[in-house]
Amino acid sequence: MSATTQFALHDNSLFNAGDSDDLAKKIDFWIENPKLRDEYEHKYSESAKNYSLKNSIMKIEEMFYEEISERRKS
Repeated sequence: MSATTQFALHDNSLFNAGDSDDLAKKIDFWIENPKLRDEYEHKYSESAKNYSLKNSIMKIEEMFYEEISERRKS
């Protein structure tokens, strides 16, 4: 099992596990579509920022603060 599908921004960024022919088709797609590849290179770079250590820590802190706030109310 993999979380890859959660991170893929384009169908051609996914391939069937263990299927080298499918993987080759997806690689060929990106090679044959350089403008789209460049566009998605930027999109993936931006998307990766959501998973930075700094951003992840901020989200965890927010979750803790929300829980503390809820417990103080009860």
